[in-house]
Amino acid sequence: MVGHGQLPRTLTRDEFMAGVLAPAGPIRGYLWNKMFRRRVITRHQLRFNEDLDAMEDELFTVRYAIHAERFYFGAHPDYRYGVRSGSLTTSNDTLSLLSQQLSAMRAIKHTIAGTRRRRHRRWRTTRSLEKG
Repeated sequence: MVGHGQLPRTLTRDEFMAGVLAPAGPIRGYLWNKMFRRRVITRHQLRFNEDLDAMEDELFTVRYAIHAERFYFGAHPDYRYGVRSGSLTTSNDTLSLLSQQLSAMRAIKHTIAGTRRRRHRRWRTTRSLEKG
């Protein structure tokens, strides 16, 4: 069970991102255990990377988290998740899957690095204006 033994709580962006990027745990980058605000998706024109066959959900979740302001961890599943036979998740083609995972991980790293650079620039600009 997702989040078994954990209490529902509000998460900071850093806590949420740490959970998304963790190699194990109840949050991870999956879509099936999250709800998303349409307004955030529409406002920031968030879309899935159609070039990826694996981890496209994790990349989307990271991009969403950069723009969202609040995160709530319910500690319980809100809907049922089914795995269909023949999907990439159930495939034995581990080399293809590994290549896709590496591509997604590079895109996630690039997304996070770009956000940190923009925030740092914004902080430096604000500090310069404050010094006058």
